[in-house]
Amino acid sequence: MLSGARTNLRVIQKDDFDWLAAELNKPQARGEWSSFSLRGHVEFERQLFEQGGDPTELVIEDKRSKRVGLATFEYLDPVARSAALEVSIFEPADRGKGFGLEAHRLLIDYLFRHRGLHRVEVLSAAENVPEQKVLEKLRFSREGTLRQARFAGGLWHDLHLYALLQEEWQTLHWDQLSF
Repeated sequence: MLSGARTNLRVIQKDDFDWLAAELNKPQARGEWSSFSLRGHVEFERQLFEQGGDPTELVIEDKRSKRVGLATFEYLDPVARSAALEVSIFEPADRGKGFGLEAHRLLIDYLFRHRGLHRVEVLSAAENVPEQKVLEKLRFSREGTLRQARFAGGLWHDLHLYALLQEEWQTLHWDQLSF
């Protein structure tokens, strides 16, 4: 488990399947700019078995063990040691409380410190200003825009590419960031 002041990130357990299926089957769970597709309990179980021993999806909990979201990463290139992150706080009422910011920080620390990554990327919908503020607070650099790269909510959305390099991460002082 990865533990912070406000949140914990932990491996998905079998008793999370029903909760995940219910939450991810709500279009607003990942925000209005994210792709949405219906998934069932069986699909989550199959995905976990396919992942093997290196889970890439982690449940985000608050300090009272209330499940608030999902943090995921996907290895983009094992040779270049890069990965893409996605952090979702499912309920709009739980957003803006620092859970997403801390989940990003915990996952970034884990990937650089324990997985030996060189680069971490995030694709953020151009309209998703709250996420971009989180990324900028964490010292990600905006590297460009992928035009009309995601279809969500009946519209095409531009995506901004943000990245943080391992050498940039080493100079950060997380304890000086306000959550």
